[in-house]
Amino acid sequence: MTNKKHIRKWWSDNQFPPSQAEFERMKRLYAEDMAANEGPVRTVTKKEIVPGVYGAVKVHDPGSEYVRINVDAAMDVDELTDAIETLTQIRDALGENE
Repeated sequence: MTNKKHIRKWWSDNQFPPSQAEFERMKRLYAEDMAANEGPVRTVTKKEIVPGVYGAVKVHDPGSEYVRINVDAAMDVDELTDAIETLTQIRDALGENE
């Protein structure tokens, strides 16, 4: 069972908040899943834009020609730099898949 499936199953089986230990375990499992996918683009046979939240950038509804993106309006210089990198990766993936 993947980490995300474990977390979803726990919530569907339990209708009460998790203990602190279980919450910390779920946070660790979620962090492991996020570390496995380090950015909004992964290479399969072509680059594929992966929906998700990457810092201040939320990516959803990726298609072959367009992708819907929301960006936080309030960012410091580091968050803005990270957002630019994320958007550049998405732009490159769309350009390669034309």
